[in-house]
Amino acid sequence: REKVRSGHPARMFERLIAMCEEYVAAFEPEADFEGMEKTRTTKDLACWEPHLSYARRNADRIQKLGLAHLLTERRDFAELGKRIMLVNARHGDWRQYYRTFGTIECGEICKGMATGYDWLHHAMSQEERKDLETAMAEKGGCDLEGSLTGTAPGLTPEGGRRFGQNNFGLVMTGGLGVIGLVLEGKHPRAGTWV
Repeated sequence: REKVRSGHPARMFERLIAMCEEYVAAFEPEADFEGMEKTRTTKDLACWEPHLSYARRNADRIQKLGLAHLLTERRDFAELGKRIMLVNARHGDWRQYYRTFGTIECGEICKGMATGYDWLHHAMSQEERKDLETAMAEKGGCDLEGSLTGTAPGLTPEGGRRFGQNNFGLVMTGGLGVIGLVLEGKHPRAGTWV
């Protein structure tokens, strides 16, 4: 907190707080999710782009709200970050409807969820933590592990290995790793995900 009192860090801090105040004033996680969900159910394979864009915006908001809360202890930032995470946990899959395995969008959501869980867990009830842990394991960890090892339905071990050899796969690997870190000791597969 001391580092954001002057100079360039102070300007960055002011921008962060202003963004988070805008989120608190007007952002509705449920409506944002519903808008994205409509695109997931189309038969147009180009619908992956809105879902990936949603996943990235989603992770960005969670991380900004979590950091702003840590720096200011403002409860409204924690509450909105938690609400976004609970919408992710309680609704829909973290992959495209036409896939049987998680890919880049799943990795992006996992990065935001794991960071948010780490930074905001103290603002959550035990039940909320459990909901998030279950979703991170089932919608994130297990899905991405199946993709990267080729054990997910519709994939082969060779197909899984190809994912891990490019930027696309590195987003998946990064998401899986941070999910593993926050679920260490809470899920039996977490250690293998790190």
